[in-house]
Amino acid sequence: MTSRQTAQYYRLGLFVMIGAAALVAVILVFGARNLFTKTITAETYIKESVQGLDVGAPVRFRGVRIGQISFIGLTGSIYEEKIPPAQRKQYVLVRMQLDLGDRSREFDDDYLEKLVRDGLRAQIRGQGITGVNYMELDFVTDPSKLRELPFTWTPDYPVVPS
Repeated sequence: MTSRQTAQYYRLGLFVMIGAAALVAVILVFGARNLFTKTITAETYIKESVQGLDVGAPVRFRGVRIGQISFIGLTGSIYEEKIPPAQRKQYVLVRMQLDLGDRSREFDDDYLEKLVRDGLRAQIRGQGITGVNYMELDFVTDPSKLRELPFTWTPDYPVVPS
C-alpha cells in the first residue's frame, strides 16, 4: 500500500467517525427532552366508544397541551381478569402521561386528587372534521351532580373521572 492510499483510508475513516458522532449528537439533541421531563401518569375510565382516540393523541387542559395518551385498553383485561367475563364492567381504560415541565415541584398525585375533588374531569373531544379525537381535562361547575363510574379495584395510577 502506498502512502497515498493510506492517507485516503485515513480520511475516509475520519469522515465516517465524524458522521457517526454527528448522528449521535442529533439523536441526543432531539430525544433528550423526553429523558429529563418529569411526567405523572393518570387514568380515566370511559363507558362509551373511544373511536378516533389513539395512543399518542394529545391531552389538553383547557386547550393547552399538557401530555399525551399512553395506553388504551379494557379494564376487564387489566383489573378484572379474575372475575368471570359476564360480571366485568368492561370500561375503556385510558392512561395519560402528563408533562409537568417546570411545575414538577408542586404537582404530584396528591395535588391531582385535589384537582379532581375540585371538579377536574376528563372528556373526549374531536379535532374538527377529521375524526381524530383528543382528551380534554377541564373543571365542571358542580362535581357533586355528576355521576362517577363505580369500580371495585385499586387503580395503579390516580384516577381522573370522565
